[in-house]
Amino acid sequence: MKKIKRKTNLKFTQKRHLLPILILYILILACAALPAVYMSNIYGYLPVLLVLSAVVVSFAYGLLLQRCISYMEMCNLEICERGTAVKFTVKVKNRSILVFPKLEVLLYVSDLFGNDDAVRTTSLTLGSYEQRQLNFTVRFDHIGTYSGGLQQIKVYDILGIFTFVIENDKRYKVQVAPKIYDLSGLKLSENALLESQYSLVPSTIDGMDYCGVREYVLGDPIKIIHWKLSAHSGTYMTKQMESYGTSGISVVLNFISPAYSPETLMSIFDCLVETGLSVCSYAKKNGMDYEILYYDRNEQKRRYNPADLHDYRELMALLPIITTDPGTCDASRLLREEANSLYAQSNIAYCTAFLTEDAIQTLLQIKNAKRNPLLFFVVPKQAYGEHRVELLRPLKRLEAVDIPYYVISSADELSKEG
Repeated sequence: MKKIKRKTNLKFTQKRHLLPILILYILILACAALPAVYMSNIYGYLPVLLVLSAVVVSFAYGLLLQRCISYMEMCNLEICERGTAVKFTVKVKNRSILVFPKLEVLLYVSDLFGNDDAVRTTSLTLGSYEQRQLNFTVRFDHIGTYSGGLQQIKVYDILGIFTFVIENDKRYKVQVAPKIYDLSGLKLSENALLESQYSLVPSTIDGMDYCGVREYVLGDPIKIIHWKLSAHSGTYMTKQMESYGTSGISVVLNFISPAYSPETLMSIFDCLVETGLSVCSYAKKNGMDYEILYYDRNEQKRRYNPADLHDYRELMALLPIITTDPGTCDASRLLREEANSLYAQSNIAYCTAFLTEDAIQTLLQIKNAKRNPLLFFVVPKQAYGEHRVELLRPLKRLEAVDIPYYVISSADELSKEG
């Protein structure tokens, strides 16, 4: 267990308490002022002076209390696997002989987007030199880097009019790592591996290297159409280009999603990352090269090729936050770059929850280039009815050309495939 000692960096904030209490004290002050209306001596003003003195003393007492408190945070984990419950502990200590009439300790944990996902407020009192320990257990069900622990301590004065807030500017970080699943039932076409080997044998016609011709299929680049042969055959013919790829696999992760609730978006994010790593684990067990391609949080292209799939530090440090705005980071561009590269892997897996027309065309192009495209389409369970039917409609085009795909809502569903 790692202990973190914080300096008591006190940030004073004075603010009125709840409106009903304020109204009550105004009424008390008004009642205390009544004798001054009917009496013209010092005794008539005495009740008002006593009330004002009590307010000043209460304020001064609260100001003194906020200087007499210290705290310490503890957390039993810095790195954990998704689904692990992490225990946060905060010790609050009164370092004086004074009595704290009321304290509020706010413990919190953030979500993937940096917002407060869970906040727990505990009210307590502290006697002279008393120490209290507060526990806060959080189950982290989603991948990412989160902050949690003590957010602030509120110190109340005797009368409850003023609040003195002690902010904890530092945040305890917890990195939640993905799970890897056994994908023994994954359908990576053996024919595609053979085809990628055959395509290494070049044939030169018209000054260009290609290994044969076939009829044109929607998605083929115009520049590889065999115009002379097309003119004689009466239909468009496409050159099957030579490939210099290897029989490994490239996994392209797309962190663009349709609009869902934050909780659903985080589940989609989990599924994308765990699917990508699980596919890489499958490739490693089968002696294949593997790599993950994605846009990082700085919108830079990343090619992640870890020697140890259980070392996620580099990957987790650069993973972006899932978003509903395609912007300039739609990974279908990365997919297209791999499709047009002569030196790409023969197997290209695309993991996405946002299937565009451009991505469909690129998968068809990869298939036409005698490589093996594979689609992992993340559709959450919250998408049902006509909306789900509309999402799955483009998959019929992949079925027509025998491109394998998986429709999943979580990566563990892949381990159950037969």
